[in-house]
Amino acid sequence: MKLLIIIFLMLILLLPNVQALKMLSGDQVSVDSPIDDDVFVSGGTVTLNAPVASAVIAGGTIIINAPISGDVFGAENFQNTGSAGSIDFEILYR
Repeated sequence: MKLLIIIFLMLILLLPNVQALKMLSGDQVSVDSPIDDDVFVSGGTVTLNAPVASAVIAGGTIIINAPISGDVFGAENFQNTGSAGSIDFEILYR
């Protein structure tokens, strides 16, 4: 988990073209309103119920119920359970 956080911080510091970023964390994190930016989320259970641009997610359980217009990088137990959950590019998870 520490390695994943270090990688996220390195990406933030080394990428000069990063314009916007939303970071969320907690025991149970739920994204219920659309976010037009990149999202970094960490938590025991992470649920995406609204569209986001792209997501980097670390969580015990990852549930995607809404469209994501970019890539998804996830760590831990990944689930794409919702019929509305679609990802336009690629999913990378560990």
